[in-house]
Amino acid sequence: MAQPWADEGSTLFSSRAWFDHWLAAFGDASSALWSSGPRESDYQVPYRIERRRFGPVVLRVAVGATNSHTPRFDLVGGGTPSAADALRMMKDLGVSVLMFPFVSLDSKLAKALAPPTRGFGTFVDACEVASVIDCTGHWEAYVESRKTRAAEWRAKERRALKAGNRFQVVSSADDLARVWDDVLAVEASGWKGREGTAIRQVPQAKKFYDGVCRELAIGGKLRLFLQWRGDRIIAFHLCTLHGGRLSSLKSGYAEEFAKESPGQVVRWWMVKWAFENPDVRVLDFLGPVTQTKRQWATGYEELFTFYAFRRSAAGAAGWFRWSAGPRLKQWWKRISTKKADNAIETPEQERT
Repeated sequence: MAQPWADEGSTLFSSRAWFDHWLAAFGDASSALWSSGPRESDYQVPYRIERRRFGPVVLRVAVGATNSHTPRFDLVGGGTPSAADALRMMKDLGVSVLMFPFVSLDSKLAKALAPPTRGFGTFVDACEVASVIDCTGHWEAYVESRKTRAAEWRAKERRALKAGNRFQVVSSADDLARVWDDVLAVEASGWKGREGTAIRQVPQAKKFYDGVCRELAIGGKLRLFLQWRGDRIIAFHLCTLHGGRLSSLKSGYAEEFAKESPGQVVRWWMVKWAFENPDVRVLDFLGPVTQTKRQWATGYEELFTFYAFRRSAAGAAGWFRWSAGPRLKQWWKRISTKKADNAIETPEQERT
């Protein structure tokens, strides 16, 4: 039986369904779900065990089940997490450090670990920044805010329409199945294909996206934006829609049409669709932020990595490795720079 997606108040990417596909594709013997209790209503934490070297010390660390295909991370299911649960998880797994990247400050995990807890070590570090568009306003006001870029995008749209290109939004599992192989071929036609990183070239990634996209479509959570030239797909944006947030997982265009900027045109159509659709409040380009994404964004969302350290010698080593050490290094760099600046005197200073 398929696992349900997250409720409207949680990120889609912390659903049990999402992590089941992730673990099946990318997991191994060191990956699993830690449960906060025996009841079905208790929450779970997807993780993988890693060994991280710190000088002569090898630390056993539980890392959130994430990789480059994970937009956000959070706890799975209900229940109220606490710092005590983090201590219990470390003891159960025999690890000294918990490390959870791609965490939003609005997440359940952040609310549990962000407040300082007496006698318990936690640390929050910057991780990634995502570009977003607030779609609650009017489309024309957004276009006006883009200034000269909007004129360029409109001109490219006119050329695309003159060439007979058309726009389609795919959401059903049957429609997805009909175009899926063509979409993967488009993604592999450019630099990703040359580098061997396109979805269809990486068996684990293909297994993940084949499974999770089909289930997203069945659950009504998928939106695939396509630009067609005749009977060919020449550009796409693969997105999810959940809780008022349209999130762009993947995009690509057929490289032979690069001079026509099909990627920008399909993105223009997608953004316009988002403004006109009352179910969309935010269009999330996900991280990391790029110059191209900045051109479209009206704001940014910062994601963090949350750490928890066990009360042990190994936990203390982890705390120094990821928390105290980097801060001490930054402090020393600032002090050294200031001393160096003070030691350099200009001729004018010498005369005074």
